[in-house]
Amino acid sequence: MHGPLWSFYQFYRQQSSAAPAIDQYYYLLEALHELPLAQSIRTVEELRSFCKLFWLRPGTDEKQFDAWFEQHFQWAEWEKQWQSKHWQPTEKTSEATAGTSVPSSTNNQDAVTDTTTPGPAPEIDEGGEPILDLPPPPPDNIYQQDMEQMVDFELIISDSQGKAQVEKTEIRYEHDFILEDQALMPFNLRHFAQRLRRRIETPVYEYTNRLDILAMIEQYCRQGFIEELIYQRRNASNSNIVLLADRHGSMHAYEYWEHQLELAFHAIPSCRFEHYQFFTLPKRDQSQQHYELKYARDKRRNFNTARHQWTKNTWFFIFSDAGGHSGVVDRDRLRNSLKFWYYLKDISKQVYWLNPMPYEFQNDCTAKRLQFSIPMTYPDQTGLDDITNRKANV
Repeated sequence: MHGPLWSFYQFYRQQSSAAPAIDQYYYLLEALHELPLAQSIRTVEELRSFCKLFWLRPGTDEKQFDAWFEQHFQWAEWEKQWQSKHWQPTEKTSEATAGTSVPSSTNNQDAVTDTTTPGPAPEIDEGGEPILDLPPPPPDNIYQQDMEQMVDFELIISDSQGKAQVEKTEIRYEHDFILEDQALMPFNLRHFAQRLRRRIETPVYEYTNRLDILAMIEQYCRQGFIEELIYQRRNASNSNIVLLADRHGSMHAYEYWEHQLELAFHAIPSCRFEHYQFFTLPKRDQSQQHYELKYARDKRRNFNTARHQWTKNTWFFIFSDAGGHSGVVDRDRLRNSLKFWYYLKDISKQVYWLNPMPYEFQNDCTAKRLQFSIPMTYPDQTGLDDITNRKANV
């Protein structure tokens, strides 16, 4: 049984127009795992108050939030299931019942006679006292184990000294993905990879070292002599996928989605896969004609798109929220995003923008205005099936 925080988050997003974004959900999980305050949570009310710190926005009806919280969780039943799973009876020991005696109704005038069939008599220790099976005391925090299963973050702070003898401090989060992360994915990796494979296959002809005797005979019959050697050809694939991922700001919360897309593209046989990253938008190089990207495996190295080997058969996937979480309209980002989009469209017609923020949750922002010119797809099963089934963009 998994903790119900994720299901309540989904429920809250459907019920409230001021529901939090996905990064607020990750911040709550991280706080539950790291902050000393979260480790002292003992009751449902304390957990509800802690969730409000991250999910309750100014102007939201707090009483309505409390009602949804109680309505959705059914805590009494959930705690009962949790205790039945995690509490086990201990061995019968005389220390567990030291000083405990069997209550007697002999001297109690208000006692009520029990007419039910008595069960087996309890065992008696050497002192004449019954030995009772008592469960162990409850843990200090009944939610702690489920919290540890849901998230595993590690905060790393490193100091370095550059060539200019200036100290730099880098802070980053290392996230080890676990099985519970699969529940957060809106699409099936294998389903997407299998259908995308057929769409991006680019058949080419390659000459082999085997002679095509039949073709040589046919040519000899037409010309009367053998003029050149003719080799057989075979079917092959020269597929190419390029994933361009935004790794700035709120896009850190979708690192696992990016990792699953990478695994899906790697699962396609005979496909050359390239993975690059950028921060908000790719930077122009000195010529102002091409872009500088970061290698996903080695962010210290840059890749200049002037050296690319992309063709009209290359498939581009841009994974970015396009400023959807910011809630503002950035005109410079609008203009530069369109330039980058048409730069890729001049190379290939197969360019797709995957936006992890659903359209219905976007206010008047950069991403929403960009979608008047750039079609964006939410990377769930329906959106990815639409990509694998549609024809090339014009």
